[in-house]
Parts: sequence; C-alpha cells; structure tokens
Amino acid sequence: RRALMLAMAALAAAGITGVHDAGTSQQDLERFLAAENADELTLRIYAMADGDLELLQSLCQDTVHTDRVSARSVKLYADGALGSRGAALIADYSDDPGNRGLLLQPKARLTEQVTRAMGCGLQVNTHAIGDLGNRVVLDAYESGSIEHPANPGRHRIELAHVISPRDFPRCAELSLIASVQPT
Repeated sequence: RRALMLAMAALAAAGITGVHDAGTSQQDLERFLAAENADELTLRIYAMADGDLELLQSLCQDTVHTDRVSARSVKLYADGALGSRGAALIADYSDDPGNRGLLLQPKARLTEQVTRAMGCGLQVNTHAIGDLGNRVVLDAYESGSIEHPANPGRHRIELAHVISPRDFPRCAELSLIASVQPT
C-alpha cells in the first residue's frame, strides 16, 4: 500500500494521471481496487495480467472495469532486449556474428497463450523487439484471430522496435497497435 501511495505521489508530481501496468498480479489488482474503494486511488490504471498466471485465470471468468481500474488484457513475452542482444532477429546482430538473440518460449507455446487469451475475449499485449520476435507475435495473433474472430481485438505489440518491412502490412491487416513507448 505504501509503495502504491508513493508511486501515485511521484506520478502526480510529474503530471501523470493514468498508467498501464504491464504485468499485474492478482494481488496487485486487489491492492488497486482496495485503494479505489478507500477513495485513495488518484490515477487511472490499465492493468495487464502478468502472463499465464493467476490473474489471467480470473480475467477469463470476468474482466474488471471500474471508474479508475480496468483489467481486460494480458501481457506476454516473445523475446529479449536489443542492448543485451536478446531481441530475436532474422539475421545476425551486425556487431555479434552468429548471434540472432532468442525467443523466450517456443512459437507454439506463445501461439497457445495468445489463442487462449483471445478465447477469453481479452486484449493481448506482447513484448517483441526484434524482427523475428515481432514476426512470431504476428503469426500468433493471426492464428488466434482466425480461431476467435469475435474477439474485439486492438491487440498490441509492446515496443515493436525492429520490424521487417514485409511485416508492416500485417500489422495493419490485424489492426494492431504498435506500442512503441518512446519515453
């Protein structure tokens, strides 16, 4: 509770009135809602369930939407970061021959997670930085969208730093949000 109160004070001092919490646990969500019920929540929070954990199970049963807290999505992970050379690339890193980064899980497992979340009617937000990581996410979103065409969509690729030009049209076809996060 104290950490939440300090964070809200720091955000208010910077003029920030709303945040996306990418990786919310069930316990975090309960804290947010308790603060709102006590009239202590001073910002709006868009909470994304942290992967395939307890909160995702709960959101598959019932999403949350109050005046200040919305929980109707999940945050998944495809690859690592560029700085550590963990972002999954189609070709070798130019300064590290033989290294193409890594996918954090097999493509089939990510597709399974995406399809399950879409089947629950949730928005899917997946961390992908490298062009291979982004392509794997696009493939998973396409597969999930075919299986669950009634899902409202507006799924996001979080970061989307390196995308192959041939994949740009796929982002548009799938009505994806590239959440680039420049700050």
